[in-house]
Amino acid sequence: MSGAARLWLFLREAFEPISHFGFVCLWQLSLIGLLALRHHQAGGPPARLTVGGLELAALVAVFLALFVIRAVDEVKDRDYDREFHPDRPLVRGAVSERDLWTWSAGAGALALGLGGLLVPGAGVWPLALLVVELVWVFALVAVERRSAAIRDGLLLNLLVTYPVNLLLIGFAWALFCGLQGVAPDAVDLALAAAHGLVFLHFEFARKLVWPQAARAGQKSYAAALGPGVAAAATLGFAATPLVALAALRPWEAGAAPWALATWGLVVIPLLGAGTVGRFAARRGQEVRLAGGASLTLVLYYVLLLVQAALGVPLALRS
Repeated sequence: MSGAARLWLFLREAFEPISHFGFVCLWQLSLIGLLALRHHQAGGPPARLTVGGLELAALVAVFLALFVIRAVDEVKDRDYDREFHPDRPLVRGAVSERDLWTWSAGAGALALGLGGLLVPGAGVWPLALLVVELVWVFALVAVERRSAAIRDGLLLNLLVTYPVNLLLIGFAWALFCGLQGVAPDAVDLALAAAHGLVFLHFEFARKLVWPQAARAGQKSYAAALGPGVAAAATLGFAATPLVALAALRPWEAGAAPWALATWGLVVIPLLGAGTVGRFAARRGQEVRLAGGASLTLVLYYVLLLVQAALGVPLALRS
């Protein structure tokens, strides 16, 4: 099989391009839209939602960074996948470790090249965060090989690896500040942090398995924290969109279309409660919760985009 055929196989099975690029657009633009709406409604310098080549370059750079994360994770998780996901491309020999290193190095270089294109318009911070992101991703391979505690400890591993997500949240924030000429403040930090934490609702839900239903060695937050604490954490992460509700204060805008859309954020914790309720109702059984949590996450992003589209002027960048 040629290298191009192996790459296509890997993309098709482990990193489907259209769905992942769609996720990148929702994930990044929803935060940028949220920040733009907050600044626009706060009465400061008017913010705009801009569309142009710089924004596209930024989205493709994040898409490539996620590809690097997926390719590197394939290598890092090989031993675990042999037991629990034997159909993974690397485990069954459809692609080689050399393939993954080559592709991830190429994608990383392309991402940095696109990040460099952002510097004249958005400043150096998006590129700097992208550099830290990629260094962190590659460094994790050595860290996990040297430390069994980090490699095998679910909570410690999450603590060490989750910054790769938070750095890309920071990338979107830095891009917004650079393009809009806005100085970051504590409210923006809270909104960005909540945007990063809400993804943990999905992360916890997909590994929320009753200890008695888990196979030996299977990663489960319920086993690591106890079912009650893990379920409460999963619900708590679903409640983080209320930070945006508090920051935007839609009750002060009455029937403004953007405010009505913002009120929709109260649905997110309710959907999260439904996911946790399914887990609690089927005590001792393995329940697939990732699908519902994924839809909850997507709805959150869509609501942010809708409220921004209704409340912030749109400008085309020449």
